[in-house]
Amino acid sequence: IYAKAYDADGNVSTSAVVIVRILRFTPNTLRLTFQNDTSAVLQWNDVSSIESGFEIEESNDGVNFTSRMVVPADTTYAVLLDSFYNDSSYYYRVRAITGGSRSEYSNIVFEKVEFVPPTNVRITYMDEDSARIEWDDPHNFAQQYDVETRTDESPFVRVKRISGNTRSVMIWNRLINLNTEKQV
Repeated sequence: IYAKAYDADGNVSTSAVVIVRILRFTPNTLRLTFQNDTSAVLQWNDVSSIESGFEIEESNDGVNFTSRMVVPADTTYAVLLDSFYNDSSYYYRVRAITGGSRSEYSNIVFEKVEFVPPTNVRITYMDEDSARIEWDDPHNFAQQYDVETRTDESPFVRVKRISGNTRSVMIWNRLINLNTEKQV
């Protein structure tokens, strides 16, 4: 945008050019949630009705982004199916597209994938013959769990292997005594 001024003699003077960016269709409030080690969900607010789609870009360093996918207009989330590796960082940003125009990028979201051990391991039931052990898994990445016990200072021994979608297990009889330690 610029302005021109005219005097009575017809002389013209021109102002400096001012560049105006209209950002009214930039998606915002981008959020990232890892479901497990093969699935993540990106969610954002769609603040426009003029876009023809959204371009999702990914980076491993937060600087160099590449286009990952384009999703249709009026979409406010994308499911990312991939292998997300332990101790790796993932960065994402989104922008609206319409015709040949592109919006500014949304905020950048970042998450470092960490394969953490189960937390809050606890015995929720115990009698002379059995015990129920329960735990939490903050990221749902585990494919399986080994439940191990030991008595006194002996080495831990696996007593049960269960699938990764399980968060509790019953163990029985000879495995339980007052000096038994458990770990998942």
